[in-house]
Amino acid sequence: MGTDEAVVGVVQHEDGILLVGTSLDVQALAERFDASSKSTAKLTPDLLLAAGAAFYGLSKAQAQSGRWMKLTAESAATLREAGITASTKDGLLAGVARGPAGSIVGHLRFEPVALATPAAPMVLAATATAMALRQAAKEMTDYLEAIDIKVEQLLAETKYREVSQLHGISLALDEATKIHEQLGTVSATTWSKIQGNSTDLHIALSSAMEHLRGFADDARTATSSSEFSSATRKIRSELPFWLAVLSTAITLQDRLAVLEIARVTATDPSELDNHRRAIELSRADRLNSVWEIVRSLAEAFHRPDLLTDSEKLRHPRLSTQIDANVNAVNAQLATFAHHARLENLALVEARHRAWRGAVGAVPKAARARVRAVGAHVGAARDQVVLDMAARIEDKRRQELPTEPGSDVAPRDPE
Repeated sequence: MGTDEAVVGVVQHEDGILLVGTSLDVQALAERFDASSKSTAKLTPDLLLAAGAAFYGLSKAQAQSGRWMKLTAESAATLREAGITASTKDGLLAGVARGPAGSIVGHLRFEPVALATPAAPMVLAATATAMALRQAAKEMTDYLEAIDIKVEQLLAETKYREVSQLHGISLALDEATKIHEQLGTVSATTWSKIQGNSTDLHIALSSAMEHLRGFADDARTATSSSEFSSATRKIRSELPFWLAVLSTAITLQDRLAVLEIARVTATDPSELDNHRRAIELSRADRLNSVWEIVRSLAEAFHRPDLLTDSEKLRHPRLSTQIDANVNAVNAQLATFAHHARLENLALVEARHRAWRGAVGAVPKAARARVRAVGAHVGAARDQVVLDMAARIEDKRRQELPTEPGSDVAPRDPE
């Protein structure tokens, strides 16, 4: 390959794209694929080395930089138009982008590529998976920042044992990740410190999911507006904490999986593809369970039987509070679902209808019954006031002085 030619290795696997080349060419090509994409990350040194070596004829000088970016509709269309169709049995698409040095985007052409070894597809797929997991972990961390919950504050929670254990796991993964980045591999010593954390992470995840399931049951089984209002107020207050626990457990599981892939790459590369597939399937099942529970909670908050216009007439203030609680919870769930990449989550907004609007929506006969009830209540309230006034007047007369010589005589009732 001449020095006047720019070459970038391009790989698409699952929902991500890998680019390997010089830093300028990789950056230019990333912008060509999807300039609007915010889900992008640089390859770590060990993953860059592995990915660069997988491309036949790509020199170290040419493979000095690497980037992973989330596959979008725009970047997928660019791949199709480019004709990168050299695929492996697991759906890996690989090719190279060529062009004049310094202007690869302006005079771009794509070609299929021969990979360096039979194991190269496994290496590239594992690299793409590891980078996707890293990006997913970053997005969940961004979620915690978005809801203004500091990870340190969350992990310092000691009320729940399963939550407090996340602190130690996080510290262990921090240390293992630093060692991995420095050495480019995960040694037996490093792996021995973290391999037992998977069980505790599953326990923490399960605990958070059980709390969300309990919230859904509370909302679903409420039998009155008052009971539903109390339930939604409690859930609105407590849900952010348990969504944060859920996010942290998912994030730590993804970080552990990245190190697990690195460990298998170093010790048993022949099993790398099977191991990667198992990790991807396990994660998909885990997120599907989370999606089911979040969806169940969202559906439990849709209670048209308790949020009727008639109810708004009878309890306008309570209905307003319920609407506010439901919409706040929906917003919390939507933010979590966005960062966790949970698709197709249907959230029903509780639209507040003013009292006068509710009156207009209620049939005339029903409005008459409401007015009759209101008139009856008003008359009863007026009678209570009159009776109380009479009792006060009687008591007052009894306490006034009546003995001879008194300057004050009791006043005859009018």
